[in-house]
Amino acid sequence: MSENIIVSPSVFHGKLNEYIIESPGRMYIFEITKLCGYSTFIFIYKDETMLDLYNRVSHHFGCKDIQGLYIDSYLHKNSNTNDDNKNSSHNHNQICNHTKIDKLIPVPISSLVTIREFVFNNTAKEPRNMEPIYSIPFPVVYRIYLDDGHCHCGL
Repeated sequence: MSENIIVSPSVFHGKLNEYIIESPGRMYIFEITKLCGYSTFIFIYKDETMLDLYNRVSHHFGCKDIQGLYIDSYLHKNSNTNDDNKNSSHNHNQICNHTKIDKLIPVPISSLVTIREFVFNNTAKEPRNMEPIYSIPFPVVYRIYLDDGHCHCGL
């Protein structure tokens, strides 16, 4: 069977859709948001470690010296009284002001803590520092901020 077999586009799209539909059972989806507002999805298996998350983000963004990964703190989210569009993919864009980093929680770099434990500790226990950024019927996606040391926001 060394022949090249051309598979139809519908088969490809079917497999891709199957992967996306099955992913939430095995993986978490994070929307990694750079401090200038650019964001993209990162999929990571639930039993990988926090160190694996840092490595995945580093590889995806081609950034060898990540300054930090962060999540919103409960107090920071609830102090935004004019945030009417909480679930918008643009709600936290342009947080390039480094004084706002002080209001974020650093994501630990650890080979001992799994992604599952980290998400549980920040979603199921008080205070809840992570919540889905898209509403139902979309899969659960959590936002993590990336400080790559670059800021192109005109500050």
